[in-house]
Amino acid sequence: MIEASERYKKIPEELRIYHANVKAKLADGTILTIDDDDVMAGGLSIETATSQSGSFDLGGMVIGKLSMRVTNAEDRFTPHDFTGAEMSPKIGLELSEDHKGHDGGTLEDRASGDWLDGGALSDYGSGDSYDDGLFTDWELTKVEWLDKGVFTAERAATSGSVWTITAYDDMAKLDQDHGKSELTYPATFRQIAQDACNVCGLVLSPDRFAGEDRVFEKRPEGENLTFRAVLSYAAQITGNYGCCDGQGRLSFRWYDIDALRNPGFDGGTFDRYDPSLYTTGDDLDGGDFFNYSGEDVHDEGSFSEWPEEWQIHDFASFDADLWDVQITGVKAEAKETVALSTVNAEGETETVEEERSASHLFGEEGYVLTIENNPLVSCDEVKEAAELAGSRIVGSRFRPLDVTVRSDPRVEAGDLATVTDHKGLTYRTVLTNVTYTLGGNGKHGCGAVSATEQAAPRPSVTDQKIEQAKKGTEAQIRNQKTEVQRMTGLIAKSMGIFQTAVRQEDGSAVFYMHDKPKLEDSRTLWRMSAGVFSVSTDGGKTWNAGIDSDGNAVVNMLSAIGINFDWARGGTLTLGGRSNANGTFSLLANDDREMIRMDHEGIKLANGASLMSSSGVCGNLQFVSNGGRPEMLGGILGNTDMVMENPLVVCAYVPAAYVVQEATLRLISAPGHWTAAVEHGEDYELVEVVGHSRKIKLCYSLSDATIGLVGRPYDYYHPGSQGVWNLVSGAAGGEFSSMPDGAASGSRTIVSGNLARLLIPGQVNLFKVESQAYAADYDESKAFAHVGTGIAVLDVIGYTKN
Repeated sequence: MIEASERYKKIPEELRIYHANVKAKLADGTILTIDDDDVMAGGLSIETATSQSGSFDLGGMVIGKLSMRVTNAEDRFTPHDFTGAEMSPKIGLELSEDHKGHDGGTLEDRASGDWLDGGALSDYGSGDSYDDGLFTDWELTKVEWLDKGVFTAERAATSGSVWTITAYDDMAKLDQDHGKSELTYPATFRQIAQDACNVCGLVLSPDRFAGEDRVFEKRPEGENLTFRAVLSYAAQITGNYGCCDGQGRLSFRWYDIDALRNPGFDGGTFDRYDPSLYTTGDDLDGGDFFNYSGEDVHDEGSFSEWPEEWQIHDFASFDADLWDVQITGVKAEAKETVALSTVNAEGETETVEEERSASHLFGEEGYVLTIENNPLVSCDEVKEAAELAGSRIVGSRFRPLDVTVRSDPRVEAGDLATVTDHKGLTYRTVLTNVTYTLGGNGKHGCGAVSATEQAAPRPSVTDQKIEQAKKGTEAQIRNQKTEVQRMTGLIAKSMGIFQTAVRQEDGSAVFYMHDKPKLEDSRTLWRMSAGVFSVSTDGGKTWNAGIDSDGNAVVNMLSAIGINFDWARGGTLTLGGRSNANGTFSLLANDDREMIRMDHEGIKLANGASLMSSSGVCGNLQFVSNGGRPEMLGGILGNTDMVMENPLVVCAYVPAAYVVQEATLRLISAPGHWTAAVEHGEDYELVEVVGHSRKIKLCYSLSDATIGLVGRPYDYYHPGSQGVWNLVSGAAGGEFSSMPDGAASGSRTIVSGNLARLLIPGQVNLFKVESQAYAADYDESKAFAHVGTGIAVLDVIGYTKN
């Protein structure tokens, strides 16, 4: 449930006036605002879910969808391409003003309106006074806005002056090959989620979630494994579902299970058929007047302790199952192949592979949710997985239903709701599917199947994936089938042929099959001789297809499921498209290793390097402080004439057409070995001091900061900075680590988090690494101990737009 103000909540539903505001950042950097004047009536809808349609899932990771129909009658959007645009919709509610002044009534009824005492003519100070302020002080109608997510447009279709824009939230970015991950296992759930966000370009919500510290020992393996699938497997075990919140951040949540496990007691209805006996509702024993301690006691707590849930009683349509669903158990199943070593009769060691399987049920039989084919669950871990997930859901009770109701932008998938029908019967449920429509009705539902359907044999996740693979294979051969069907049609509809043998001088014959009784009248000729079998469609003037005795063939168009060849030559090679989906070109070495892959995502090499993505030419940028030479990192601010601050500065110009996907700053820090003069009476002693940088911070600025040299030009000078510098968020921890205060002997490399959001193409971007300066009374041995050395390197990964 999206949080809103109390003033927002108090406005009756029938009096609410909503507004839309969508910021569209196009791929070329143009920012458009789409508001009420642009959106067609009922033309903005947002679909979110915690489970796939028609099911109740553990670990659901469903992609949210934004659909918009906007008017383009004035060609406002015609010059723009919405493909890849970042869409950020907000829904606002007009808030009525509490202060309404005084009512002057009407001329027809002078007794109406509010009364104010004007006082006596002899005393202008008497009577009532009222000041409503100046016109310039009056406040316009306020609108409270709610963020509804961040979506990336896939396409924009036009139909006359109406444009239809379809966009999907950042969950879709997780559908990338998990092979891109370089995360080392064992790893926690949060580390896996953060790694997925770093690779795929998402932001992970800072909110804690259940099981985030759960450690997974082995890296998941499997064909066509995506980041979204891996996160779904982890969420399945820990009892979570994934979603993108209103700010577009990846978040993991779960339902208010305590409320679903303890639905309270049902008071029933006033039974009309037997006024002397209430037969509906639950039974509680109130005891008797002689024994007050024998009654049942039930405490429902205070109103403030009740979970927030939606109360739905005014709906357009309603359809509910006959019975509640109560989750009775969670079963985890696993299969794996293990290698076993045995010693045969000759004393030789043999290794054999053995298939193992294991399962464990947490709870009891009945309505059981199953964890299966999960690569993060081994046979030894089925009990732990079943217990961990089962503790999050077993015992919950809710009603599968669908309801169409007036849209409220605060409703989120995963919320609880109680629906009351026209008979006064109530149904408690969890909303696994929510569709919001601006200015129209929303569709909410719980997609869990009934207990009977759940108990019936159903295809497993593996079976469903096999079926998807079959569909993919069918798509690949559909073009070939089309040609076969065309050929079959010709065979069925074509008439018979005639045959003529033309004798040669050596006694052999050339055979002709033709479509007319006489050879000379025929247009289609099939000619068969000792050296070639050919065909003509113009009566023998030209021969447009054939095959000779050496296996050389001439054809117009060749349709086949597969072709093996040693060499090929031609003008155009087209891969993929339509039923063949995304085409792929794979270049292999002689040991079958893939060296180059070209597909819809771009061009990749065997080492993982990308030459081109679907968006443009890939290329990495690198910027190094001081030309790659070490500099002092530290400072002295004490009572001395040798005041200095020595930051490391990286100046990075990113081309305007460059799209930054990832940027990290590496600090290679090493101790400094300095010669300090230590005062002994009137003399000085030179001693060697090892200095270290302390409490390092990372700052950035745009064009309002400058870099130069400051200090005394003849001896003590150092880099200096002026202007506004901003501390990178989490500079002491998450974004950039601190060097220890202790005297580490060797060098150390520290790497920042992803700084891509701070880099702006087309201008100079400045980063500054600084450390704590020595600020006590001057003592060279102590002061120099605060000065280390270092090099800062900024690595930028991205591509140049096409």
